[in-house]
Amino acid sequence: ASDDATLRLWNAKSGSELHVLTGHTGRVTRITFSPDGQWLVSAAEDNTLRRWQIEDGALIEIHALGENNWQFELLHVLSDNQSIVYVAVAYPSSLTGYVIRQMVWDLENGGETQIGEGNVTLSSVAQDGQTFAGYTNNDGNKVIGTLDNSGRITLRATGIRSPYANGGLGTPVVSPDGRLLISGNIFGL
Repeated sequence: ASDDATLRLWNAKSGSELHVLTGHTGRVTRITFSPDGQWLVSAAEDNTLRRWQIEDGALIEIHALGENNWQFELLHVLSDNQSIVYVAVAYPSSLTGYVIRQMVWDLENGGETQIGEGNVTLSSVAQDGQTFAGYTNNDGNKVIGTLDNSGRITLRATGIRSPYANGGLGTPVVSPDGRLLISGNIFGL
């Protein structure tokens, strides 16, 4: 993803460039691959999400978020390969303050569903596609939970604090047997 509004796909073994994906009109800030590796989705400062084919770099579809200047904080494809979770933040005016848009975009029907019910904001999702780190909106407590393919959130641990600092939790990593989870905070602790 690049500041020049493009995405570039490279062959990881040879280092050769495979495709340059063009179409965004703003800086591309987030990208993520689908679990099956057939497509990827990008988020940019042009207030759009775009889905691209990996094989030939063709644009599959565009999902526009409207007129606010959205800053994407999170972008992830769930394990069902058809649900894209995104968190976008805008500051439309000093009267309204920050607006958080936390949604699941369902590729099958094209609709969106709000997740977290305004109570929990996700900050990262683990590679298992289900475990997330985030915070509660009422008091800022750090939480760990799971997210199902419909976007339903189940909290597993709340009130998590580092003994050294109170930064946001980094991307959680789940052990292969699913019994352990590790997450650092933004201060590197």
